[in-house]
Amino acid sequence: MNKVVVIFDCSGSMAEMGHRAVIKNIFMSVRQHYPGIEMYSWNTTIQKITKAKEIITEGQITAKAWSDFFNDVEQDTKFLLVSDGCWSNQDTNDICAAIKGRCIFVCALGQEANFATLGKVRTIGKKVFKVADFPMVLEYLLRM
Repeated sequence: MNKVVVIFDCSGSMAEMGHRAVIKNIFMSVRQHYPGIEMYSWNTTIQKITKAKEIITEGQITAKAWSDFFNDVEQDTKFLLVSDGCWSNQDTNDICAAIKGRCIFVCALGQEANFATLGKVRTIGKKVFKVADFPMVLEYLLRM
């Protein structure tokens, strides 16, 4: 199986409309069914999550977190980002520069998700998936 890492956008916008609860449910499901998959929260930094109570949605995301994180991750790792894509244009441009050359699939969370922004961050695949597609996308990444 491929090395797959799940990254949850844990910025302040993810505290709204039950997004945090959805993230926690995904976290618990992945932990139960795929114990070898590492999961991380992302706001000002990207930090490993081992317990649901560590999922705290606050603050803003930073592109620098991706650059710092990639220094410690193997080049062939596949990433699955769960986010609403509610970032500034500058953040989006900075994130795109930081993730260049990486395999990143994206699952959009929420009806207000910014699919245009998330589409810029997606580096592989033909579309941004909805969070309901998360299990299928994860299975695909594991077999890719």
